[in-house]
This record gives sequence, structure tokens and C-alpha cells, in this order.
Amino acid sequence: MLLAQSNNVYQSQNFRLGEAHYRVAEPTQIADTILVWGDVQLPGTYLVPRGINLAQMLAYARGPIRLRTSETDLDWSKVFIEVNISNRDTGESMQLIQPVDGSVTPIFFEKRMENFDTVIIRVRRQPNFLDYVRAYSPVVGTVLNTLLLYRTIRDL
Repeated sequence: MLLAQSNNVYQSQNFRLGEAHYRVAEPTQIADTILVWGDVQLPGTYLVPRGINLAQMLAYARGPIRLRTSETDLDWSKVFIEVNISNRDTGESMQLIQPVDGSVTPIFFEKRMENFDTVIIRVRRQPNFLDYVRAYSPVVGTVLNTLLLYRTIRDL
């Protein structure tokens, strides 16, 4: 199971809705309301200056949460960030995939936030062999136990 660490408190990798309201824009600035949900340090509703880009928005939300697993360090070459942006008014949506390799895709600086955009961040990783073993072993164990029970009852 994938776990995330935030402020030394372990949380499951469940979807996190906005927990607070943040005002970034000055009272005299024209501002947009942006909702940021998911795997970020500070999910919530943001009142931000009009025309900021996606990279700035993620910086206000303090970026993606860090990942930890209970048994080992992650292979960072298999970790990626999935960003979904949708707008309530226009109905437009887009999805971006950013590998965690130190580089930033230029679209993060080119994409301008619009009023009532919803940004959903998910930190993901590609499954490894142990993930498949953990997923299928209960099913295989149940089938084998059923067969053994059937054989025992049949031999009685």
C-alpha cells in the first residue's frame, strides 16, 4: 500500500478534498477562485491573482506530498504526478503526466489558471511485482483452500 507523509503523520493515499480557504491575492487585485484537491501539502480553495500559471498554483499549494512505503524506498524512476484540470463554467478539462525526475514540463508554465478551475493532483507509481503478489495472493489462497477442503470432504 502506498503511504504519504505530511507533517510526520502518515496518511493513506485516499483522495483529499480541500480542507481550508487560502487568500493569496491582495484585496485590491482582481482574483480567481481555484480549487486544489488531492495529494498536495495544502489542499483547499485558493483566491489567487488573475493570470497565474499552473506551476505557481502548485507552489501556493506547497507541491505534491512525499511518498513513503512501509517496507522499502521507492524507485523514483517509476513515480509520476498526474494533474487533472477542469473548469466548472466552460466544461473543459485536461490531464498532464509529470515524471518525478527533476524536470518540469513547459506546459506547467504555459497553462494559465482560470476562474473556478479545479486542479486535482495524484502522486502515483507504476506497480511492481510485490503489488501484484499482494493483489492476487488472497484469491489464490482462497481457491487453494477451497480445493483442499473439497478434497478432504470427498475423501471422508
